[in-house]
Amino acid sequence: MKPSKFLICENPLTNDERVFIIHTGTPVMLAEVFHFDIDQEEEWMKCKRSYNVGASVDYPGELISIGAVWMEEYSDVNKLAKLMSRMGDWYHAYLKWEDSQ
Repeated sequence: MKPSKFLICENPLTNDERVFIIHTGTPVMLAEVFHFDIDQEEEWMKCKRSYNVGASVDYPGELISIGAVWMEEYSDVNKLAKLMSRMGDWYHAYLKWEDSQ
C-alpha cells in the first residue's frame, strides 16, 4: 500500500510547535510550515524570501508560508512549482478539516 502523497509531521516530545509536511512522491521533500498573524506581514515576507522552494497559503486571519527544508535533487522547475502549489492546497484543506474537528 502506497503512503499518502502528503503527511503532517510534528514532534510531540519537544516543546516547540514546529509543523512539517513530508512529500512522499518525487521529489521526496520535507517542508516546514510557518504561521504568522495578519499584522506580521513583514516577517512573513522575510520568511518567504528565505526559501528557494516554497508556497503561500491563503487562510482566514493568517499568513502562512511553506518552505522546503530538504528535498532530493530535482531539476524540473515547472513541475516543482506545481508540486508546491498542490502542497499549499493540501495544507489549506488540512487546516479546514482540523478546524471542523
